[in-house]
Amino acid sequence: EKSDLNNKNLITISRLHPGKRVDELISILSILDNKKSKLYILGDGSEMDSLKKLVHDMKLEKRVIFTGYLGKEDMKKYNRLMIENKQMLLRTAASQFED
Repeated sequence: EKSDLNNKNLITISRLHPGKRVDELISILSILDNKKSKLYILGDGSEMDSLKKLVHDMKLEKRVIFTGYLGKEDMKKYNRLMIENKQMLLRTAASQFED
């Protein structure tokens, strides 16, 4: 089934580190036709402040939601969102499975 990113919210669960390239996901959100789509960033890390600055600079504060680190109980709140949207994004510079 082909995904229609213009009609969905986007979710990423990631350690916020340069190699995870979450900044690229924020850039993708900015070019979607549907300006109602939101990006939920679940996770924490060294890039949190720079990603928040990027969101501010791109004027996406109302469309990008940073949750910080979530424990198992808090993650349950987002399970429904992931199921309803059928979309989860992962962008990384290199796979941990490479030789």
